[in-house]
Amino acid sequence: MQELKDIIAFSGQVADRLIMQYGEYVFLSAKIKGLEDEKFRMILAIAKERSIGVQDALKQEADGMLKRMNEIIALYRIDLERVSDEMTFPNPLIWMTYKYKAYKGTSSEIATMGDFRRHCAPAGYICTARFGFMRDYMEDKNRININDKARYPDEIKLPDFYLSKEAVGLLADTDFMSEWKRREYLITENKINKWNASH
Repeated sequence: MQELKDIIAFSGQVADRLIMQYGEYVFLSAKIKGLEDEKFRMILAIAKERSIGVQDALKQEADGMLKRMNEIIALYRIDLERVSDEMTFPNPLIWMTYKYKAYKGTSSEIATMGDFRRHCAPAGYICTARFGFMRDYMEDKNRININDKARYPDEIKLPDFYLSKEAVGLLADTDFMSEWKRREYLITENKINKWNASH
C-alpha cells in the first residue's frame, strides 16, 4: 500500500510541474497572438498610409518589417511546440490530476466526471484518445464501463473517480501501463506523435 501512496504523491508532484509548463504554454500562446495582432495592425496601417490594398501592403513589406515580425513569431512557435511536446503524462492519474488542477476556477473547469467526459469528447482531440483507450481497456479487461452514469454519475468529483480502486488499479497493470506509455511517448519519423491513432 505504501507503493500506491508513493505513486499518488509522485503523480501530484508531476501534475504540479505540468501546471507550471501550462503557464509557459499560455504565455507563449498569448505572445504569438499579440504579435499576430500587431502584424495585422501594421499591415492595415501600411495599406492606409500608402492608399493600397492589404494584399499589396503584404507584398511590399514581405522583405521588410513583416519578414522580421514573421521570423520572431516563428521562433516563439518553436518554443510553443517544444513546451507542448514536453507536456507528457506518465500515467492516467497524473493526466486526470493535471486536468482537475490546471483548469480549476476557470470557465473550462474540469471538476466533475461529467466535465471530464465532455472535455474528452471532441473527435480528433488527444484527450479523447487517452480517455477512449482507458475506457476501452477498463471495459475489456475489468468489465467496468466508465461511461456508466449510474456507477460514475456526472456529478461526482473527478478525484473521486481517479482515486477510485478501479482507476488506481490501472497503475499496477503492466499491460495497460506499457501501452499507455507507448502511446504517450510515441515518436514517428523523428517527430513526437503522441496518441496518433494510426500507430
